[in-house]
Amino acid sequence: RFLATIRGGASEFTIPGLSAEEYPELPNVQQQSDLVLKQGVLKSMIDQTLFAIATTDSKPVHTGSLFDIKDSCVPLVSVDGYRLALRREPIVSDLTTQFIVPGKTLSEISKLLKEEEASWTFTLKTADDLGFKHENGTFLGWSTQSNAAAPEYAFNASTSTVTPATIEVTKEQKNVTLYAVWKDIWSGSGSEADPYLIPSTEKLKALQTQVNDKGFNYKGKYFAITGTIDLGNESWTPIGNGKASFAGSIEGNGNTITGLYVTEETRAGLFEILGVDGTSTYIRNLTICGQVTVDHGHAGGLTAVMGHGTITLEKITTDVTVRVENLNYYASPLGSAGGLIGYNVANAGATYNVVKVIKCINKGSIYGVTAGGIAGANNSSNAANQYTLEDCTNEGTVTGLLYAGGILGGSTNSTATRCENSGTVKATET
Repeated sequence: RFLATIRGGASEFTIPGLSAEEYPELPNVQQQSDLVLKQGVLKSMIDQTLFAIATTDSKPVHTGSLFDIKDSCVPLVSVDGYRLALRREPIVSDLTTQFIVPGKTLSEISKLLKEEEASWTFTLKTADDLGFKHENGTFLGWSTQSNAAAPEYAFNASTSTVTPATIEVTKEQKNVTLYAVWKDIWSGSGSEADPYLIPSTEKLKALQTQVNDKGFNYKGKYFAITGTIDLGNESWTPIGNGKASFAGSIEGNGNTITGLYVTEETRAGLFEILGVDGTSTYIRNLTICGQVTVDHGHAGGLTAVMGHGTITLEKITTDVTVRVENLNYYASPLGSAGGLIGYNVANAGATYNVVKVIKCINKGSIYGVTAGGIAGANNSSNAANQYTLEDCTNEGTVTGLLYAGGILGGSTNSTATRCENSGTVKATET
């Protein structure tokens, strides 16, 4: 007989046993294929599907979970007739097989597995990549703090990259919020009482970037020029374009913008276009000096085109040579040139385009198909699309191919009150 006797102190136990020959041999299982999963991932898969395994034997197939491996994916499915749980996990394998593991076995396996710390790595985008922009902000980078003065992930403007380029988020963190860090472009708040201040060429160029590249029109915002701005006769891109026009107000404070040099194909000026629907704006107390040239479009010392809205220009002096080079493109309305304004445009039937020019002076020479000392032309006889000029003066030479005027080059219903011209005016092909 096979007996085992165990004694301990006053106790004695006899345990009967069986011969090892009476037990069947364990099968020799040959490894046929491999499936590798991180233990943390496998534990997560089991824990998320175990609840849906049947606890009764009415349908034995429901007392386990199905591993249905194919197409580089491991779906784990549990169902009890009322609930279904499915978890998919991608793998790098071409294995195709399926098998069911009993729920009790999976439960024990889950207890043996370690729950690894999961983490995810994210590549950081720039503000431009995400379409983020700020009307008075230069993007510095990202921070985990909402009121940070300096970013933890800094933006490099020369390479348009963020350093560090990635951020890691752990399972314990669950989520991370990043805040854009901005540096003010201009001091001030943009209100009429506390306008954005433009003391230098750099700050004026920033306005050019914000309008042309970022698309801000600054409707309802106010700016003030606080010093002489020298553009250095370097090529200047007009503020505004086909996508955005400037619609803010500017107080010049008697300062001068000098060294303006513009050469464009169709629209040239310090601004390309001023005004948007529903605005009431002004630009005043400013002097502009330089040279503006357009090939065959519109040109003005201040702006090539006046758009919609009520716009008042007051006490602006221009000493800018304004020229339309190619006079062969004289089909209306091309080729308008003016000391301040090249062309005044409004849609058919517009009732909201009012341009008031008060106490402005032009000293520059003006050349165009239609040329005026203060303004070139407008595009309709609509009463709302006319110039109203008061106490303006032209001292420059005005030369037009078809039309020329000391104050206005061409307009059907505009008015000029108490305006004077002392410059030479001539139309060469009338």
